[in-house]
Formats: sequence, structure tokens, C-alpha cells
Amino acid sequence: MTSRRHSRNEEIREASIGKILDAALELFSSHGYEYTSMSQVARQAGISKGLIYNYFESKEQMLYAMIENLQKGEEKYLELFKEDDARSVLENMFTLFFQEIQENTRVWRMITALSLQLDKFDFIHDMAQQKFNAWNELIGRQLLKIGYPNAEKETKLLTALFDGIGLHYLIIREDYPLEEMKDFLIQKYCRYEN
Repeated sequence: MTSRRHSRNEEIREASIGKILDAALELFSSHGYEYTSMSQVARQAGISKGLIYNYFESKEQMLYAMIENLQKGEEKYLELFKEDDARSVLENMFTLFFQEIQENTRVWRMITALSLQLDKFDFIHDMAQQKFNAWNELIGRQLLKIGYPNAEKETKLLTALFDGIGLHYLIIREDYPLEEMKDFLIQKYCRYEN
């Protein structure tokens, strides 16, 4: 009985944390981290402000938990790209990128805003650096396998294109030719013949 009660309490705890982090994501992405208070997060989550402090000591700790969750999700994607066929890996990466930016616009909006404040949060700077290195290494390895000329510089160009495409989509949304850009990148990099 105690084990079942403990399990149920853990489920309630996880659900509460999920509600809090989802509310924080909504507010951080729409109002910005600086302009969001713990009271607003509590109101958005439909819980008391005191309950938030049972789970998070501060707004920064809440942000840290959110970023940590996002990193775990991204690590799962990196595992998906460990197959041998470089063209397939790149095509899957491009497809995932375009799918993610459409389905998780709030996350992208928040990350974009926070990335302009990297000097304020060391853990975000470190996370961004690790993410940049991991994706660059993965993309560069695929371009080398394909035989793409100047693979190292092309990798840097490609990651900058991802940033630019993401930013343009966040700004002009459905008016941005997202599908057209996805097809263009797949054609340019995945169908390349040396």
C-alpha cells in the first residue's frame, strides 16, 4: 500500500512540475524571462504560488529545469542519427528541424530570446556551446562521408542557415516558405553528387 501511495504521489509531483514548466514556457516565450514573475507562472499553471516554491527555489532554477528537459529530448534525437547512410542522416536531420520549428514554436521563441542573453546565464551558454559542437560534429561527419567540398566551412554555413531559417520563421511565421527551404536544403546537401 505504501509503495502504491508513493508511486501516486510521485505521479502527482511530476504532473505538477510539468504544469509549472509548461506555464513558464508559455510565459517566457510570449513575455520574456525577465518580464515573467513566479506569480504569473502560478496563475498560468492554475496552482498557488506557494506550491511552485515546493518544487523550485527560484525562477532561474525553473528555467534550468526547463533547459535540462529540452536537452534530454535533444539527446534522444542525436541517437536517431547514428546510422551509416550519411544522406539519410542529413535528410532526417533536416526533416526533424523543420518539423520541430513548426510544432514547438514556443520553445524556439524562448531559446532564441535567451540565446541573446548568454552572458546572463552561464548554464545556457554552456548548453548552447555543447549543442553547437554536437550538431556541428554530426553534420560535418555526414558531409565528409558524402564527399561534400569544404565540409568544415559548409557545416558552419549550414548551421548558420538553420539559425537564420528559424529566426525568419519565428518572425514572419506562416508567410515564410518553410517547406520550400526544406526541399532546397535536402536537394542541395542530400542529393549532392561529387
